[in-house]
Amino acid sequence: MASTYAEANITGYLGKDPELRVTQSGMAVANFSLAVNRKVNDQEVTDWIECTAFGKTAEVIEKYLRKARPVNVRGNIQQQTWKDQNTGSQRSKLFVLVNKINFIDSVGDSTPTQKADSDGFVNSPDSLDELPFV
Repeated sequence: MASTYAEANITGYLGKDPELRVTQSGMAVANFSLAVNRKVNDQEVTDWIECTAFGKTAEVIEKYLRKARPVNVRGNIQQQTWKDQNTGSQRSKLFVLVNKINFIDSVGDSTPTQKADSDGFVNSPDSLDELPFV
């Protein structure tokens, strides 16, 4: 069987300021959502895409990104599953595990100091083996 993967390349606007936390092992984790607009029957509909970044990428996101800032992210689509504590039913959600981020505009002095690649993307140098969804 051929190997498969789910890769995302999404451009949108941050719905709110990113939330940063640090795992017990010291890994930075940033969670944020992107608003992406599309047309349905001549009406604009907004979809919300949940995103998670780790390590240096998470730190850069928390430092430079704020609500309504346009950004492009690239990453893998992941599924998180858990048991709902109230109902006992199995729950799940899809999110983008961010590998690269591109700042679309520059706001004031919010230019990232981390070196970007030739496409303008910031790469995460840290391992993503640890998934802190506990």
